[in-house]
Amino acid sequence: MVTRTKSVHGEHYEYFDYDFSIYPGRARKQRGASALEYIVLAAALIIIIGVLATNGTVRTALETAFTDLFTEASDTTPPAG
Repeated sequence: MVTRTKSVHGEHYEYFDYDFSIYPGRARKQRGASALEYIVLAAALIIIIGVLATNGTVRTALETAFTDLFTEASDTTPPAG
């Protein structure tokens, strides 16, 4: 915190100016919290994908959907019309 003086219309005022660069720990702590949040999110996604991959019904539906998608994308026959 720094005390500064400001003149307005000939009158002098003192006010406090906060210099946040003297608090570098705040940014570092917030960055750490963000990294932790990303780790938790990645772990949750890995668990969800793992559960879905071991479920036979979901796995079959995904395989069929992607097979159909790539079959249609590789088909070079022009559409009828």
